[in-house]
Amino acid sequence: LDKFEDKINEICAGAVKELNIERGLNDIADTWRLQRFDVVKYFKGTQERGLILKSTDEIQQTLEDQTMNLSSMMSSRFVAPFIELTQKWEKLMSTISEVIEVWMKVQAKWMYLEAIFIGSEDIRLQLPEEAKRFDRIHNAFKKIMSETAKNPNVLDSCSAEGRLDTLQGLFAQLEACQKSLSDYL
Repeated sequence: LDKFEDKINEICAGAVKELNIERGLNDIADTWRLQRFDVVKYFKGTQERGLILKSTDEIQQTLEDQTMNLSSMMSSRFVAPFIELTQKWEKLMSTISEVIEVWMKVQAKWMYLEAIFIGSEDIRLQLPEEAKRFDRIHNAFKKIMSETAKNPNVLDSCSAEGRLDTLQGLFAQLEACQKSLSDYL
């Protein structure tokens, strides 16, 4: 047994490092199973206008931390038994990050234009096509927010079928509305 002490120690050290990676992946899975968006009512004055996401700073900090953890795991030679799961989580972290970034841009622009297109009958009369376009955006955004209020789990909300494409499309449409509004003004 003494003859194989170095080999046994090496195998044990490797097993401990693999166990640490496995625990790290389980911690990540547990975190995202519980991570929730904070969906709140949006008011303009005293009038309720829909739902919005409250600050996502804490979620984004968790994303950054766990992305670094995953990167560290991927650089370990002991990741081999967990490579597929680690890559899956890296992709999910990237998706969540990208979706939240676009979502917050859509939300900010929607809040700005909502006050103009929903709150001003004059603008609706002067820009009828843009008002119709905004109405479609408005309904799509309210649908996303309603779905998110029903299931505020971040992972589910961000990886919902077509979510990123839908938000990117809404952002492009909001940009077009804003451009038309700027051209008019």
